[in-house]
Amino acid sequence: MRDLTGQVQRALEEMAVLQRGQRVAVALSGGRDSVCLLHVMRHVAPNLGLTLSAVHVNHGLRQEAGADEVFCRSLCRRWQVPLTVYHVDTKARIRSSGESVEEAARVLRYEALERLPVSWVALAHHQADQAETLLLRLLRGSGLKGLGGMRAVRGRYIRPFLSISPAQLEAYEKEQGLTHVEDASNYDIALQRNRVRHQLLPLLQQFNPEAVRILAQTARLLQDDEDFIESCLPRAEAEEQTLSCSQLLSQPPAIQTRMLRRWLAAVGAGRDIQQVHIQQLLQLAKGRTGRAISLPKGLTIDKSYDILHVCKKVPCLETNGSWHNFETEILPIEQARRQMRAHALNCTQAVPALQEEKWIDADRIEHPPVWRTRRSGDYLIANGGRKKLRDFWIDEKVPRHLRDQIPLLADGSHIIWVYGYRLSDGVKISEHTQRVLHIYVQWQWQ
Repeated sequence: MRDLTGQVQRALEEMAVLQRGQRVAVALSGGRDSVCLLHVMRHVAPNLGLTLSAVHVNHGLRQEAGADEVFCRSLCRRWQVPLTVYHVDTKARIRSSGESVEEAARVLRYEALERLPVSWVALAHHQADQAETLLLRLLRGSGLKGLGGMRAVRGRYIRPFLSISPAQLEAYEKEQGLTHVEDASNYDIALQRNRVRHQLLPLLQQFNPEAVRILAQTARLLQDDEDFIESCLPRAEAEEQTLSCSQLLSQPPAIQTRMLRRWLAAVGAGRDIQQVHIQQLLQLAKGRTGRAISLPKGLTIDKSYDILHVCKKVPCLETNGSWHNFETEILPIEQARRQMRAHALNCTQAVPALQEEKWIDADRIEHPPVWRTRRSGDYLIANGGRKKLRDFWIDEKVPRHLRDQIPLLADGSHIIWVYGYRLSDGVKISEHTQRVLHIYVQWQWQ
């Protein structure tokens, strides 16, 4: 007992993040690992001045889920450890999200743990879990960061057992006379992690009985290497939606991949990103403007000139043909000029260039104008002729990711007003204008 508790206490001290008086909750599933962790922490927490509790998440997936919860409640009463229980509807999430059972359960579990009013949540992942994680990520094609596996400290989650072997936990449970519940799903080899655990790892141990320890140790060494390389990355603004291709490509390859991963994580697109996606992004950065690639979770990254941008679908907001979204009035030209002069203009012919307010020739419009976003075939009149809206975007260097968001005032395919940019020459007031359509935008375009 003293050996294991001593190892765990040293591991917690080496983390150098826990402070006396803080509250720590052990995530208790009822399995051997979490039972042993709670038992050890009952002895270690007082030594470090920590207040201990436990948390159990009932996923509602197995018939035994209720019995597991009863076991955890009974154990915590007997050990006088406060217990919080959360019930989550994993099946409902699977139906709504289409995620796998493992993924849906994981997401809901961490959402529940985030609600805990504690400083730290202790997880019972051990040495073999670390070895499995390294192998799974190696098979998936992860880079150095992924191969580093699980961290001893991540956010407010701590893993004091990462250097502890399953054999040590089995011996500790037997020595202390502890009991636990078995989760039959841990033996379902339809799940990839279980195939690694029950088929691949035992095969590797035939080549080297120390395979689990060595793999876990390798993960730790790779974490150190990754930390050093991360320290060499150029500074970046948090949650920056764009990334400069020239800045990216000026870095060594090892830095390029990490810049991309850090950027994707900052904009919420980091999960499920594999090395193949990183390589696609690098090719995109090197390619010509206007191209795009798709990423997991329905995200798209496009290149516009020197910029990579995270693209999200923007709904097309349109009026129904009426003019109720903005004020309009048709005025005789002389009255319109008086209103223009009221905007502090000295010239009787000049038209004020205001962002929210425009004066146009009413007799050059064929239909009631409609606010919408771009469509195929859109054009405006510029420099004496028709100009495709697509060419206008290019000339003005409007990034691709913004083109579906800019409001357009349209008369059919004729774009009268590119909001925030310009009026079409085809509707501007001239010496022949008799009636003026005065438009004043009333709403905030979302």
